[in-house]
Amino acid sequence: MPRNAGYVPGWQYQGLAIAFHAATGDDLLIALDTAQALVNTARNSPATEPQLRRSVRPGLDDPRLWQEFIDTREHRLTTELVTKLAGASGGADSASFEVWNEATPALRDLGIAHGLNLAAHSAMTDTDTHDDARARSILGKLTAVYSLDQTTRHAAWLISEGLLTPDEYRRIATTTDRLCDQLAPHALLLAEAFGYPPGIVRAPMTQADYPSALAHSLTWPDA
Repeated sequence: MPRNAGYVPGWQYQGLAIAFHAATGDDLLIALDTAQALVNTARNSPATEPQLRRSVRPGLDDPRLWQEFIDTREHRLTTELVTKLAGASGGADSASFEVWNEATPALRDLGIAHGLNLAAHSAMTDTDTHDDARARSILGKLTAVYSLDQTTRHAAWLISEGLLTPDEYRRIATTTDRLCDQLAPHALLLAEAFGYPPGIVRAPMTQADYPSALAHSLTWPDA
């Protein structure tokens, strides 16, 4: 699969994520710090809610639907926190530990939502700007599978907020299966595109001769 200029193998991003995690100490702290920054920014510069494209709503197999969902989730969680913290301060210092500590669960949700939003926009930008049409098609389907997985994980909130319909939720599984069937012939190509060196990729399914590689990797007890 041809790669864009400035391509960085996936395993290098993995190493960067591990290093950042160790430096910060915990994923929860990263999420809380991110959410606090978002809330403070929204206090000073309130944003309007993203507009959903009701007239040309993307289909379930279009990752832009999840992009709209997570845009809206981040905005609504931010707005709710700004309102909650303003009411909870009761004249106290809005930066005090007591005020922020009470909002920890909601801050965690917002921090995670922001990370998912960044991932969604990054995936769509990379897909849309790829210079190879075949790669764009494959990446679009792969992003759609990931988007449907995230939609399933957030289905309760999405339905309660009137963003996802029950009928759409019921069709997620069959839509995912169809996309996976379309991606199956490209599995080896996708594995290679991540750029993992041979020393890291050890699974038999990544080998061209999968049956032989699987048989070679198995150890059988003596009869």
